[in-house]
Amino acid sequence: MVHRSTVKNNDGRLGFLKRIFSEPILDGGFERRIQSLAEDFVAANKIAASLTYHSKWIPYPFLVEHIKKISDEMSGQAEIFREKIIELGGQIPTAIGRHVSSRTDSGNRGSHEFNQDGHGDHRSDVPHVENVKRLVMDMEEHAARCEALMHQRNLTDDPAIEKLLSAVIVDMQRQKEELTDIVMRIS
Repeated sequence: MVHRSTVKNNDGRLGFLKRIFSEPILDGGFERRIQSLAEDFVAANKIAASLTYHSKWIPYPFLVEHIKKISDEMSGQAEIFREKIIELGGQIPTAIGRHVSSRTDSGNRGSHEFNQDGHGDHRSDVPHVENVKRLVMDMEEHAARCEALMHQRNLTDDPAIEKLLSAVIVDMQRQKEELTDIVMRIS
């Protein structure tokens, strides 16, 4: 049996959080900041590419324009993360990948193909229902990324990164509503 006196920490709540999360970001860890921003950069690029893929099969021009706008915004967010990484002296991830993952019916990870311009290799033989399922999965990935950014924002001790993440989160929450509307219209 462990006695309370042996696990008592004079750091209070911050010490408790440090022990639970063991993330140097709580200590202002430079490497963790760069790593988190690099993950954010890659994720934003992947979501943007996925949305570009979806713009190829959606049958309604006004929804195509809407999803392209969200894709452009996600690319803009990736650029913001890239600039912050450079500002902090970090390296931009070079292996963003030519594939953007998405789940298939079985729950396994599949991929959308993208050419050098970042445009999807749209396959007209993929049934509409399958494309809608992929869009829903990508929308869920977008929502999960937004949640991860909120968590990251709550852990950072850098006011500039907190402000950056807050602005991105506001945009992503609006985008989530817009993506939900698109899914509802094409389902």
